[in-house]
Amino acid sequence: MSSCLTDMKTKPIISRSAYKVQGGFLKDNMKKITLLFPGSYMDYRKIDEDMQEEYRAAVETGLYHTILFNYDEWVAGGSLRMTEREASSETYCAVYRGWMLKPEDYLRLFEELSDKGIRL
Repeated sequence: MSSCLTDMKTKPIISRSAYKVQGGFLKDNMKKITLLFPGSYMDYRKIDEDMQEEYRAAVETGLYHTILFNYDEWVAGGSLRMTEREASSETYCAVYRGWMLKPEDYLRLFEELSDKGIRL
């Protein structure tokens, strides 16, 4: 079982010299990171309004994949529902960018995402 951090340490995503290369090198050759955001209370497929600026900035860079999930329903004990990400047969890493959770909820989120092939 690979760790997202281990993979990043042993396989650098991009070299320092690449930052000097022009012509869209970053967008074309950098492995995109997936960001997991809470969706709106009324519709999880829309970003939570308190997260809109960060979400918009992430999308505008073109460097990130984004997933929204039903935060409010999920925290209340409901099942995890998410917007779709590009299909992948491989496990991929995601970074959670949302509200603080109780330790047991972080564990539950980790486990439920792992079941879907997403490594938090």
